[in-house]
Amino acid sequence: MTEILFNVINTTYTPFVEMGPLYAIAAVSITISLILALAYKFLANQNKIKYARTELKELKTKMDAAKKKGNQKEMQKLFEKSLELNNQQLMLNMKPLLASMVLIALFLPWLAHAYGDINVPVTDNKGTYIYDKINESFTITQNSEPTVTFDNIALKPAKNGDQVQIDGRTNKVTIEQSDGKVKSVKFDVYTANLPFSLPIFGNTVGWLGLYIIISMPATFLFRKMLNVD
Repeated sequence: MTEILFNVINTTYTPFVEMGPLYAIAAVSITISLILALAYKFLANQNKIKYARTELKELKTKMDAAKKKGNQKEMQKLFEKSLELNNQQLMLNMKPLLASMVLIALFLPWLAHAYGDINVPVTDNKGTYIYDKINESFTITQNSEPTVTFDNIALKPAKNGDQVQIDGRTNKVTIEQSDGKVKSVKFDVYTANLPFSLPIFGNTVGWLGLYIIISMPATFLFRKMLNVD
């Protein structure tokens, strides 16, 4: 089932995939953002949501006033009403929320599969790169520095930071060591260098960071265009 889904997405986004990871990730991110905005537009009653939000703002103002007067009874009454409105708002958003979860469950695994890192554990200086039907065994050779040497002589040896082409996929090699021994090798298919630095991410992001960076403003823009709260 997963393979069929991945093939459908691959076929749908073929033009973007062929243009490169940046375009494919951007296209999928924008698609998700648009569908999410449409889901909230047509699966949630916008009038009721707006009413609930307006009422909650008014209740907050009344609660602040009651607090200043020390009217505990009035505060409790207003608090219970605000809880009721919050529950109502949650139920109104339930359908689009479920639709969002399904949508993300369909697309994000494909992005992770296509552009995510492949971490290969190393035991006795040996490991195997596995992706779909690709199996490439390698050995860690120690010269001046650790080197990934593949059993397949068509693949060039790679040191830390080098790039290696495996069945058309460009992988950046990161050799991870502990106590002087190589514990694993990470094959990084995609990273984007940002012209600015972000908290947590820094100025280098993978597919997930790029998805978040693109989808957040895209979702905001589509919701504004569709007048979705």
